[in-house]
Amino acid sequence: MTCKKDIIELFDLRKEVRNEQIDNATLSRVCSRIDVHGVLYNEYTDDKLTVGNAETGLLKQSDLAALARIILVRVHTIEQFSLKAKLINTLLKLQDGRMGEFGFQAENSLEELIESVRMPPSSFDDSAKVSLVEEVREEIKEKDTNAVLIFHPGVAALKYLALMKAFKCQPRRIIVLSNSTSPKQQLKKVLRKLSASKQNKFIKNELDLRPQDCFHADTVLAASSIRDCFDSEVDYLKVKQGINDPKLAELVAASTEDIAIFSGGGILKNSFISSANKKLLHMHPGWLPSVRGADGLFWSTLDAGSPAVTSFYMNAGIDTGDIVHRSYYPAPSFPADIDHFSYGEVYRSLLQTFDPWLRAKSLTKVIQKAESLGTRPSCLPAILQNSHEGHSFHFMHPKLRDHVVKLMISRGRRQEQ
Repeated sequence: MTCKKDIIELFDLRKEVRNEQIDNATLSRVCSRIDVHGVLYNEYTDDKLTVGNAETGLLKQSDLAALARIILVRVHTIEQFSLKAKLINTLLKLQDGRMGEFGFQAENSLEELIESVRMPPSSFDDSAKVSLVEEVREEIKEKDTNAVLIFHPGVAALKYLALMKAFKCQPRRIIVLSNSTSPKQQLKKVLRKLSASKQNKFIKNELDLRPQDCFHADTVLAASSIRDCFDSEVDYLKVKQGINDPKLAELVAASTEDIAIFSGGGILKNSFISSANKKLLHMHPGWLPSVRGADGLFWSTLDAGSPAVTSFYMNAGIDTGDIVHRSYYPAPSFPADIDHFSYGEVYRSLLQTFDPWLRAKSLTKVIQKAESLGTRPSCLPAILQNSHEGHSFHFMHPKLRDHVVKLMISRGRRQEQ
């Protein structure tokens, strides 16, 4: 949803766009604003982007043509890997609308631009890698996770929850949500979907975590209900307004746990955050403030050559809250038969296996940090973010996404050799 500030900014920038006088930081914000207002998942649709008047402030078709021309010129001068890819992502989505009516064709140029996207050297420190390996080989100790988990059922969220158990940091309370069927029915539907899926059969982390962690979670997921496999208190809640339902905020506020953990399911509104009356902790798959937004695992890898996770206290912005912990992790590695799977299957498997592992591992680090400091997870020292730093990214266009997955596989294979 586009807020009034976004609309005003788009309208105010129309003159700069038309005159092609726009710096890279502003160009990045324009692409973000259009992406947020348009279709996030696959494409920009023409009817969403060409309504231009003072009331909505959206860019007209002629403005989009000017924007496309600016990007096609500017993308060749940008050195930052992730920002270059972000601009290409915008062009791809514009093309999925009616960019052919802008007076030029960019199909060949876009294919060449996609191929020009490269991944930088890894930011993951080899010395840190050694300590992580040693940590994984140690016996995992039970942790007191004095938290309530806001759980919106989905395959990735369920894997995340199962990995909390694998890492012995399961929350004291779990609130299971549903906005259509009963929460129990929705959860069973997700379990059936996961058991029938081919996912997770070929992705592994280079730390050789398969038996101990990611795939131990499959045993947990075979249970028929949350209560069957977790010691946590479980509440089932049917909500009419999704993740921002006032009933959920009331339940979180009434809970006795120290902190609430957000596992996804939408963008929390400021009204919910205020009503919940509790610190909300989120594990974001990206190094904040450099990489905000969706598909963070992939944008983060493009940005720094390695995936990263930042744990932060949520506020009204998107990934703009105070940072309590952040670290880089090793990239995933892939077996020899990876070519038997499509890039789309690899993408989904990374989201449903590797991404939850990163989040759960980061949660354990937050809890360990609180224990070492003798404080609660809600009272950790935090770094205030500058909302003007970094970039906001959104769901990758399928063509760019496939290219990035191809780069990750190529690097993963080199790591295994």
